Amino acid sequence: MTETESFDVSITYMSPNNYVDIYFAGSASPEKIKQVYQQAAKLASEHNVTNVLFDARNISLPYDVEKLYKVVEFIAQHVGHLRIARIASLNDFKQDLIEDIAIEKNLALRNFESKTLALKWLSTAELPA
Repeated sequence: MTETESFDVSITYMSPNNYVDIYFAGSASPEKIKQVYQQAAKLASEHNVTNVLFDARNISLPYDVEKLYKVVEFIAQHVGHLRIARIASLNDFKQDLIEDIAIEKNLALRNFESKTLALKWLSTAELPA
């Protein structure tokens, strides 16, 4: 039996605020998540920006903690130069874990409950607390 992926993704450069916007809904493999981050990094590079807003409110991560750890480790190694603000449910264990692993890996990735807070964090020049 093979795992099927069902998702909707868009990656867009947002000109007035200078950030890359990622919208992802559905379920995807760790490999697909890695590809999305790589595509976002490429778009950010093309526009000479480092800020990424990732709307992860409708994402499902149907894999274990070990695979999740490896995904965040990949992000830190391959797109660690980006500041990533994730809009996510703060009551979801896996979303909390993503932020905890990111902090451990010195990755500028934080979770927020709202787009307003996420964009405010991205607009600051300070590194994450």
